Amino acid sequence: MVYLRRAERRAQIIAGATAFFAQQGLSGQLRDLAKSLDITQPLLYRYFPSKKHLLDTIFEELFFKSWDDSWNELIIDQQIPLAKRIGQFYKAFDQEILNRDWVRLFVFSGLGGQTYNQLIFDQITSQIFRPLCVELRKFFGFGSVNPRQITLQEIEVMLETHGILFYYRQRQHIYSLPVYAEVDHIIRHMIIYMGQTISRLLVMLYPEESIKKRILKL
Repeated sequence: MVYLRRAERRAQIIAGATAFFAQQGLSGQLRDLAKSLDITQPLLYRYFPSKKHLLDTIFEELFFKSWDDSWNELIIDQQIPLAKRIGQFYKAFDQEILNRDWVRLFVFSGLGGQTYNQLIFDQITSQIFRPLCVELRKFFGFGSVNPRQITLQEIEVMLETHGILFYYRQRQHIYSLPVYAEVDHIIRHMIIYMGQTISRLLVMLYPEESIKKRILKL
C-alpha cells in the first residue's frame, strides 16, 4: 500500500469508490472496495465511517459539484436565440454530466430506492425546466410567463425531451448498445421536438390564447 497524504488518499478513495459502485451497483461491499483500492478496511473507515457516508460523498461530488450554476443564467439570457441557448445547455450537460459513472450511478440509485434521484430532479426542474418553460411561452407569444403558473404537462414535455438524450447515453453506458447518430444531431432533434410539442400543448390547454406559429430549431 502506497503512502499518500490525507487529502490525496481521500480523493483516491472517492474516485475508486465512484468507479467501483458504478460497475458493481450500490450493493457492492466495502471489503471488496478496499481490496480493489489496495487498502485495508480499517483505513477506509478512517475516512468514511459508514457506507452511507461514502455514498453521500460520491453523489455530492459526482452529481451536485459537477452542476454549473451558469446554466440557469444561460437559459434565461434573452440576448441569445432560444434554440441556441437550449443547444448550448444540452451540449454542456452531456459533456459535464452524462458520463458513464453518472449515468450508471443514477440508475442504480433509482433501483436502490435512494433519495439522490429526487434531489437531482428537483434541482433540474427548478433551475432548468421551469425557466425554460417560461422562455418557451415567451417564444410562442403566450400571455402568461409566471413560473408558478407553469403546468405539470409542460414539465412532462421537458422530461420527455430530456429523456431523449439520457436514453442515448443509457444505451451506451447501461446496455452497451451502439448509437447511430452524433450527439449534436440528437440535440437538434430534441429542440425541434420540444418546440412542436410545447406549442401544441399550449394551444390545447389555452384555446383562448393567441399562440404564434413559430418553428424552434438550430
